[in-house]
Amino acid sequence: MVAGNTASCKNKARKHQQDIATAIQNALHLPEEDVVSRPMGSPGLDIMLSERARHMFPYGIEAKRTEKLSIPAWWGQCAVNAEDEGLKPLLVYRRSREEAMVVMRFSDLLEMMELVKDEE
Repeated sequence: MVAGNTASCKNKARKHQQDIATAIQNALHLPEEDVVSRPMGSPGLDIMLSERARHMFPYGIEAKRTEKLSIPAWWGQCAVNAEDEGLKPLLVYRRSREEAMVVMRFSDLLEMMELVKDEE
């Protein structure tokens, strides 16, 4: 019974990563190969971005799909992995029956707002 629960949790986590990749692809109008969900258990960021995608979306994503929140620990992992890739950290987590939530540095949010304002 435990193995089924573990497999179910891994499937939910895999689907969460794939959903994030698809949402970014759709939002930026990019082909699948520019935004790819990394295989489960692989080291580094959970979403791989092409150079083109990184230019449009300079965020290193750590995806978490679990009921128990461990945001400080997840953030540490996210920040290290993103900075290793020259990207800004972006944590995306989701609990059952809830929508996905994002954690990012406030300074990165302000920078994003400036970019949007400059495009108007």
